[in-house]
Amino acid sequence: MFISRDTQEAADALIPSGSGPILAIGPGADWIGKRWPADRYAKIAISLLGEGGPLAGGRLMIVGEEADRDAAQTVRSAVKRDRVIELQGRLTRLQTAAALSHADLYLGGDSLWTQLAVAAGVPAVAVFGPSDETLKRPWTGVAVRGPRTLDEFRELDPRLNQHIQHMMDLPYERVLKAAKKLLAERAA
Repeated sequence: MFISRDTQEAADALIPSGSGPILAIGPGADWIGKRWPADRYAKIAISLLGEGGPLAGGRLMIVGEEADRDAAQTVRSAVKRDRVIELQGRLTRLQTAAALSHADLYLGGDSLWTQLAVAAGVPAVAVFGPSDETLKRPWTGVAVRGPRTLDEFRELDPRLNQHIQHMMDLPYERVLKAAKKLLAERAA
């Protein structure tokens, strides 16, 4: 993906100066069935950015649409305000990819934001439920699925379009373990 200098500069202007690693999270999804609970993203942010975590002392970047603001509020509350880079609803998609290029790790679901992180070359951990991770998993990282297969989701929701929170059975511990493993592999 080509990101022009103007696009990069527009994104960079919204990223406050600071030091340390950046954990980017895109908590939104285009359908409630693919939306993972925001409090689980928050728990992972606390663990990764907190004392003793692999990104200790780092900052939290939140990306997404303006409509993702409620989910983002839960995630942003996980760290001190001066360590949060709030970008949801403030950037074009290309600018979002440019901003994500600063991240050391991205965490999100089966969404546009995960695809933009991958396009920006960021190591990514994506949570999957009612979608096919064999086709959509981030090639710069890993996909983490809950206990149900895609076929099991289709038994409950044949067209994958019902207003059901399918992602409730994926525990944050499994995703945290995958994130720590990916970071350790990248550091080695």
